This record gives sequence, structure tokens and C-alpha cells, in this order.
Amino acid sequence: MKFARRRAADAPGARAAAEIPQDTPAPPPTPPRRSPVSAYAGIVDGQTLWLAVEATAGALAFRASEDGDVVAVRSDLAEDQPAYRSIRVDLAELAGDGPASYDVVLVPAGGGSPKPVWSPPLPAGEPLTIPPARDGRTQFALSRTDDGFLRIERRALAPAAELRQVCLGGDGIELTVDPVAGVASTLLLLDQQAPEVVASIPLEPTASGWRGVVTLDPLPTGSDRVLRVGVGSAESWQPVRRRHNDLVNPNRAVLLPQLYDDDGPRLRMRWTGAGLLQVRLLEADPSGPGAEDDA
Repeated sequence: MKFARRRAADAPGARAAAEIPQDTPAPPPTPPRRSPVSAYAGIVDGQTLWLAVEATAGALAFRASEDGDVVAVRSDLAEDQPAYRSIRVDLAELAGDGPASYDVVLVPAGGGSPKPVWSPPLPAGEPLTIPPARDGRTQFALSRTDDGFLRIERRALAPAAELRQVCLGGDGIELTVDPVAGVASTLLLLDQQAPEVVASIPLEPTASGWRGVVTLDPLPTGSDRVLRVGVGSAESWQPVRRRHNDLVNPNRAVLLPQLYDDDGPRLRMRWTGAGLLQVRLLEADPSGPGAEDDA
């Protein structure tokens, strides 16, 4: 008796493999064996780290990525959840104010080498981001190393005058910014490419900050261009930044006033991705090139 040879494609295992969709997502990453695992990590106000780790004996701490020094942390959070070890730490208490990074570690209760804390993938594509710290000169961020361990990063922000208020007044757009030590009290509209001052607007002191009014009168006409907004002089100035900016794309989320003349919109306030204030001058035809960019 002869038996027909079964083709490899007809084998049960091969048929099952062929039925698996080719675009099946990869399984989620898993922590290394015996690694402490983060249940929640967030910097809630620009400088306060709130961290919860699945209950493990030991103390949470930071380890400087550059030299490996372990930094003890002072938490103001009472641990009342037996399933988690939690801390709430003011990151502004870390020494220094320049760029630095720290790995989050767990120091074993009985001694031994600190164990890095593993984190599930952090949220991506969120509309919110971590705002600058309260000093306005520092920004913290959370990240994962290539092995998935939790890391805190600190970077220095360029000096900026923070915007306290923007509103449409009778004469134009009123801007109120924080006073900046050592900088002339003048609001500047500057060309994007060259350090050319297009318009200078005096700032007057008020109870809430320095106030200036942007109008169409001193601005050039007949061109579509973007201007930077700053405080100071042509030789020394600082950009104007959105106060406590926590938006990934503030230009799409925050409505700003604009100015019109008889031919339609001529000036639009706008934000950059970094939360810096700009002015866009429009040609008389509001449907001209680039007019939809700020819609």
C-alpha cells in the first residue's frame, strides 16, 4: 500500500502559522527578573515627582547617571498603601541647575547594590507635557533607558520673560509680562532671520507686571512674515514664553487675539512648539500664502 506524501504547507503547524496575521503586534515588554517595577511615575507640577513601585523591601533613591553617586530622597508622602512603595519628591532640591540625569533605584533593605526601577513604556502622543519648574529656568522630564529603566532628566531653559496676560483692548493687543532683572523695559518685535528690530513698544509697570500694547501702526505692510516677540534691546533681549506651558502644541490649543483692518485679518498672535510667543503679519488677502497655517 502506498501513502501520499504530505506537503509541508499541509502540515497542521504550517497551516496554523499561515493563519496568524502578519501584522500581529509584538507582546508588551516585561521587566527583568527580580527588578523593582514602577506602577506610576509622573512629574505633576513641573518639579514634583510622584512615584509608586510595587511593594519591595528597601528605600527609593536616585543614582546620578554621570558618576554613579546615590542620592537619598526626602519624601513628603505618607505610605498608606501596603501594595506599593511610594514617594513624592521635590526635584528642585537636587544639587545644581545644569543638565543632569538620574536613574531611579531601590536600595535593598539589607544592603547591597541599588537596583534600577523598571518602567512600562511611558505614554506617547499625549497633548500635555511637563511644564517648566517654578523657577522658570529648569525643566524636568521622565524617560526610559534602552533596557526600560526609569530615568529623570534635567535641562536648563534659556532665559525668557514669562507672559502673564494677553487680551484684546481698545487700542490693540495688550501683553503683560513678568519683570526681567537687568533687561530694558521695551517690548520688541524682531525679524525671524536677522536680529533686526521691526518695532519697539514701550512697557509700563503695573501691579501685575510690565504692560505693552501691540497695534498695527508701527508695523510694515504688504508682506507675510513671522516676527519674534521679545523684551529688552536689539543687543540684549529675551523671548516671551507662555507661563507654565504644559501643552505639546499650544498653538493648536490656545486661542490668541488678532488684529484687523478694513481688508481683513492683518496680525495674528501664535505660539511655537516650545511655547514662545510670535506675531504673524498677513497680507491684505487673508487667503494668501501661509494664511491657513495658524487657523
